Amino acid sequence: MKEYNIFKCTSNENVEIQEKIIKKYKIEFPKAYVNSEEMARLSKSLKIYNNDVICKVPFCSTVEAEAYGALVRLGDEKSGPRISGYIINDFEDLKKINNIDFNKGRIKEVLKALDILTKEKEFVCLAVEGPITIATSLMDSKLFYRLLRKEKNEMDKFLGTIENNIVEYILKGVRKGAKIISYADPVGTIDMIGPKLYGEVSGKITYNILKRLEGRLEKSCLHLCGKTSTSLESLDFIKVTPLVLQNSGIYGQQIKDFMVKYPDNKFIGHWCIKRSWSYKKDNIIWSIELN
Repeated sequence: MKEYNIFKCTSNENVEIQEKIIKKYKIEFPKAYVNSEEMARLSKSLKIYNNDVICKVPFCSTVEAEAYGALVRLGDEKSGPRISGYIINDFEDLKKINNIDFNKGRIKEVLKALDILTKEKEFVCLAVEGPITIATSLMDSKLFYRLLRKEKNEMDKFLGTIENNIVEYILKGVRKGAKIISYADPVGTIDMIGPKLYGEVSGKITYNILKRLEGRLEKSCLHLCGKTSTSLESLDFIKVTPLVLQNSGIYGQQIKDFMVKYPDNKFIGHWCIKRSWSYKKDNIIWSIELN
């Protein structure tokens, strides 16, 4: 069996929020997960605490699933939001999935937080989840893979809706001022679902999303999670080129420098945006071109 060189991820699903931040900036939970102003304040607090240059929202991977109707337990600063109930429990429930209403709920507050941070002259990143992560937050993973085998036509429609809404969410984020779109599909990478399913479903949808975003990201760029970008490269969906910056340094600052030096290169990857505050020894940013 062929081995694939997939990026090793060490980051957690939810953003780590230290107790020192909560006390120093008097952050309230679960308000910080549901209110745009508190969300923006926490994002700035995390940036300052970590000596970062990027403000990121949201702080979990449940926002899109909740917008489709999944039940979410918001939790607190330690546990973070978690899926507590699926909206899809059988084949018939697939019909419940419609386009996201971006004018209500937490997803509305995330977009408002982007707007707030942009007006405060922050360099903002919107974290977006990929199709398999969203789908398996709406239903049990066993049901997802069973339906994928037995109900291909309906699942194509279901995943097509998710694809459309991811594209729309990203474009709304760009219009609200997000300079970086962080895209990850942690349960849909090649090492998680295998090369066949990745090529036919997860990788194909991600490729479609990127293709649909070509020429539409304005002055923003899209950062692919290292696991996602190496998965795409493994099956020749993308070509990756190392581009040299003048200096090594904080990864977030390297991204900013890259965007100035290479404004036409809109897709990057092979690293972890959650490490944007960490020192990167080399001066390479991996630029991505779609095949």
